[in-house]
Amino acid sequence: MEKYYLTDEFVQEIQLVHTLVHGEQETKNKMIEPLFRRLGYDIDCLDDVRTEVPCGMGIKQEKIDYVLCIAGKPLILVEAKDWKKKLNTVNTNQLFRYFCSSECKLAILTNGIDYWFFSDFEHENIMDETPFHKMNLFAVSRSDEELMKSICKVQQCCYDVSKYIIEQKTIRLLQEKRYLAKLISDACFKDSSAYEAVLHGIESCL
Repeated sequence: MEKYYLTDEFVQEIQLVHTLVHGEQETKNKMIEPLFRRLGYDIDCLDDVRTEVPCGMGIKQEKIDYVLCIAGKPLILVEAKDWKKKLNTVNTNQLFRYFCSSECKLAILTNGIDYWFFSDFEHENIMDETPFHKMNLFAVSRSDEELMKSICKVQQCCYDVSKYIIEQKTIRLLQEKRYLAKLISDACFKDSSAYEAVLHGIESCL
């Protein structure tokens, strides 16, 4: 597998440094922000990255850790945790609130090793409760590299995450159709040969 963003050298650097990291702030500085830089985002430029942004809907005391932007337009939300803490959906409250009040279509929950990716597959402009993709930096897959490619920033203008989200929604819908068709064909016909006919019927009704 060809790697450009999640190279073996980059992953090894994070593996070496993470055991020396203590607390959430060091996790951000030493583990998360280096990945942002690899994707082309300038941490020190407000047109690229905004930090500690107040969550939406009037909740001033809560802030989202990062908002990644293109030419100043917010596009990706990132909530960071200490690398020693396992990720869970309880940690998504700030992401959920900001997502619902913004134009962003991608939200990331990460501890610098695990990265969970959320969007609005179920209901438009409402962040899903479960991630559509999970990535472990120490066990990179082809789909992880493809996702990194879709969210990288190239020459301040090349941004492809919207296309990626649409593709993922289409894939999920097709998977759901196939699963439903299999259930119906197995339950009603007891015959695997009925699967394609049932699938065609489902597609024609949607």
